Amino acid sequence: MAIFVMLNTHRITKITFRWLVGAVFFSLFYDLFWFGMKTAEYDQDQKADGGMERNIRRFSLYMSYASFFVRLLVALVYWKDSLDYESIMLG
Repeated sequence: MAIFVMLNTHRITKITFRWLVGAVFFSLFYDLFWFGMKTAEYDQDQKADGGMERNIRRFSLYMSYASFFVRLLVALVYWKDSLDYESIMLG
């Protein structure tokens, strides 16, 4: 389905684009929930934890934060474009 839509962009409707925007915002709310559950676990220093494993977990957490903020910007752009859908698609 996704490939069909990508190859035939003239068939994309306003509601399809709105669903995309809704899905991106839903993923952001899921990420907030995940950050609430995992930040303390990933950031704490454990005595039994090796130095390299702790560094990898922290790097993973920091990249998750960076990804969140980039996707937040993308979601805002998609939302703005969904408001101006007719003017963008019609010319």
